[in-house]
Amino acid sequence: MATRSPDPTRKAQIDAVLLKLPGVSARKINGLDAYFVSDRMFACISGQGVGLRLPTAVARELQFSRDNVVPFQPAGLGSTKEWIQIDR
Repeated sequence: MATRSPDPTRKAQIDAVLLKLPGVSARKINGLDAYFVSDRMFACISGQGVGLRLPTAVARELQFSRDNVVPFQPAGLGSTKEWIQIDR
């Protein structure tokens, strides 16, 4: 399954918000535009959404309370408890 490049406008908008935060850097990892603090990834652009790493309880609550939040599974990989994807 090929990973589609994110809309350049969407990436620019996310860059404008996240890269202003202290210590945040961006780089590509496995074809995804990813965002890091202290070399630990906390967000990335994937498919039609944005993947976010959150505390497990918060991730679980969002998955059950919003219909646009799903488990984060980039390129069909298995999901983890602390990663969610917010779809557009």
